[in-house]
Amino acid sequence: MLAGIYDWMRQIIVFLLVTELLMRLTAEKYRKYLKLCVGLCLMFLVASPLFKKLSGLDFAELFSKAQIRAEFTPGKIAGEDAFRDGVLKEYEAAAKKQLTKLLLGLSLSVERVEFWIQNNVIDGISVWVKEIPPKEEEKKEEKISITEIVIALDSEEKEVSDASSVAEFVARMQIADFYDMDISHINVIKEE
Repeated sequence: MLAGIYDWMRQIIVFLLVTELLMRLTAEKYRKYLKLCVGLCLMFLVASPLFKKLSGLDFAELFSKAQIRAEFTPGKIAGEDAFRDGVLKEYEAAAKKQLTKLLLGLSLSVERVEFWIQNNVIDGISVWVKEIPPKEEEKKEEKISITEIVIALDSEEKEVSDASSVAEFVARMQIADFYDMDISHINVIKEE
């Protein structure tokens, strides 16, 4: 009888020590929830000898037998691919909206966005864009600009990039800066 009381008191003391450790490790906003759970467990722990005496059942033993066991197969869960594809489509739609706003200053509209997936991680992005034709009112007020400058050194002809490839490069740089990605992981494809 005396050994049972000492065992019961030891359980309560160990529980309170572990509880105090948990209280010190948790953030302030979660302490009220922890106090609620700890209070319920402490009431059960204190009252367990009384429950055992009244009902003849050992509630601590029943509690330990009632543990929930969940077994997962190492393979894929049914519907996992469909869920991942759905999330990816939503993410592509959101990225399309973001990139449309981002590339509006370059007179480019985003037609399609596609992410490169490698080992279930987004590794890069392909963006299909279309040039937005200027409005008629803007054509009248349009300023003259030089789009190509050719400088030949040692009479070697260098490949001159046209305005569309410059716009694609600037778009790649803006997308890389916006998503904090390496520019080599971004493709901008201009559709005609």
